Amino acid sequence: MPDSLTAFGVFLLAVLPGGLYVWSFERVVGRWGIGLADRLLRLVAASAVFLAVFAAPLYLFWTELSEHRLGTGRRSVAEFLAHGEVFPWWVYLCLIGYVSVPIVLGTLAGRAVRSRDPRWKGVGRLIGGKTPAPRAWDFVFSSSPGATVRLRLKEGGTWIGGQFGEASYAAGYPEEPQDLYLEATYAMLQSDGSFVQDEEGDFVELGSGLLIRWDEVHFLEVFPLEEQA
Repeated sequence: MPDSLTAFGVFLLAVLPGGLYVWSFERVVGRWGIGLADRLLRLVAASAVFLAVFAAPLYLFWTELSEHRLGTGRRSVAEFLAHGEVFPWWVYLCLIGYVSVPIVLGTLAGRAVRSRDPRWKGVGRLIGGKTPAPRAWDFVFSSSPGATVRLRLKEGGTWIGGQFGEASYAAGYPEEPQDLYLEATYAMLQSDGSFVQDEEGDFVELGSGLLIRWDEVHFLEVFPLEEQA
């Protein structure tokens, strides 16, 4: 660990972009990782990439400050602050870019990994690898698809149907226990597991949501909304 204020500042500058990138990426895709070591390795790798990209701008920025070339009068930072003057616009632009660029790139990378659009699948595979999701469960629900689901319980063979939409939630890796919340449930025929339909052919809602643990389910079927049409 750094043992001085300057060393701590350098350390913070080195790891901050990678930390912001990983945070924004996992904010979209979830905490995908085997454990702390895996996530730490991802942070270090991202920090190394951003440090290589920002190396030249950081060097120029540090040169301007350390060699007292701030402003037209070539005054030091201490003199600049002593007179109550504001920093040039480019100083603030550099600081904003150093923070915002990793956040934006991490968010875009997460959306590309989760996207089911063929135009973005290639980008997502390049960023996250061929199989970025640690489990099939995460792969199915990672993009928060609008879908109708039908599942059968292990105990009693009871059929349950419902809607997985924006208000639903599927626990992602490494959350335990693995559970699923459906924002709406549908009436089912227990004889064959088919959906009960009204006179207009729509599913009959029961007016309630459903929270269920995966270890209680024998199997689950997912019907994306675009396929239902």
